[in-house]
Amino acid sequence: MNLNSLSLSTQFEDEYDGKKYSFDFNALKKVQRRERAKIFLFMLVIFVLASALVVMTILYRNKMDDNKDLSITLTATKVKLTAARNKTANIGEKCHSTGNITKCGKNAYCRKSNIGKYFCDCLTGYMSDGSADCQDVHFSIDFKEPTTNHLPELRRLHFLQSDALSICFWFKLNNASHSRWMSAFLYTSVEIEGDNDLSIWVTKDQAHVYLKSSGKRIAQTTFPENEWSHLCWIWENSGRWLTYVNGDLKKAGFEANDKFQSSFPDSLGNLVLGQDKDEDTINQDAQMLHGSISQFMIYNSMLTRDDVVAVYQNRAPIDNIVVGWWQFKNITNSPTNEIAEGPFPKEILDREVV
Repeated sequence: MNLNSLSLSTQFEDEYDGKKYSFDFNALKKVQRRERAKIFLFMLVIFVLASALVVMTILYRNKMDDNKDLSITLTATKVKLTAARNKTANIGEKCHSTGNITKCGKNAYCRKSNIGKYFCDCLTGYMSDGSADCQDVHFSIDFKEPTTNHLPELRRLHFLQSDALSICFWFKLNNASHSRWMSAFLYTSVEIEGDNDLSIWVTKDQAHVYLKSSGKRIAQTTFPENEWSHLCWIWENSGRWLTYVNGDLKKAGFEANDKFQSSFPDSLGNLVLGQDKDEDTINQDAQMLHGSISQFMIYNSMLTRDDVVAVYQNRAPIDNIVVGWWQFKNITNSPTNEIAEGPFPKEILDREVV
């Protein structure tokens, strides 16, 4: 066989040792092409995976750098806000608010919001009383022993006639609190016997509002045990009521009662915290609140959901204040009811101004 005359694109046959052999060069070329294609695909996959790993590494490092920068920015902003809120208030400082020039009062200072408006804000631990001044609310009242003397009480409190009422406060029960209902708040008119008694009672895991003239509980709800809770109960003269716990609406309803649906009258009354003030001295321990109260406020208006959240976060003054927490600062000196500088709800001290 002449190998020089053999074409690689053809088959050839040869005879050796009496046997005939053949070989197909086209088939060989096809096998080689398939092997080269496999190697190329393998290398391509390796290249894609390596490229993806590099890209993900770069993105991860960039994200970490961004998070670090954001953390630094937030920390710096928080430090600035804290420093601003704790600086000495500049009494009489002029503040441009909605085009008008006003003067910030006691314990208040002028600050700029994130939308460019200026307004008077209270220092930490103070709350607006509806005027230019801010009052000290950085305290709680801790109830130690049952008593009918030296109670945290506002006497002959003048309630203007109102078609709506909102009561908000923080409270915390002691771990050893029993399961009986305990008085957190009681209002009794001194002019109209019986018809205007309004109270809020709490137990270990529940709270309800009780209107004496209706003879029934209303607005019963639940709250977390053994920690500070914020309760807001809101009423309007249609009979509709709403109950918020820690800024969230928990219950709403309607009380079909003529007396309950009428306007809250223009009258004088006594308001007591933490005790049902009556002549039943035997049951004083059962009626007394075993715990603490803070930030008790009454408004002669129906707070909106946004208002309730603002009160809960202690971040905005609300108008139409009837009873302010600062009014209880110096009205009790009994060893059984102590005014403490803490502990306070963490939400109040750590709140962010927005």
